[in-house]
Amino acid sequence: MPFESLEKMERYVMEKLSGVFPKISFQKKEGQEVFVDMGVAAFMKKGLGVAIQYETDSQQHIFIKKMEMQGQDIKGKFVFQMQQKQRWIENKDSRNK
Repeated sequence: MPFESLEKMERYVMEKLSGVFPKISFQKKEGQEVFVDMGVAAFMKKGLGVAIQYETDSQQHIFIKKMEMQGQDIKGKFVFQMQQKQRWIENKDSRNK
């Protein structure tokens, strides 16, 4: 699913997650990555969040490339990875025809 801007992608994520994580916030990282801070300690983790890597096409539409859940284990550093790769190239090609 393409997003017309980073703000629209953030709004979409906010709409989907704010009911469960009301203190959700976004922090821009280097390059094309945003970190979504869930604002809670859950699943025996503190600093729970999702790192979202994205790509843009020639029209500056944003496509989510990878999502990774991150958090620090209560006993030490821990990173749990959840990857979601979208077949955005196929979708992009079908839209441009």
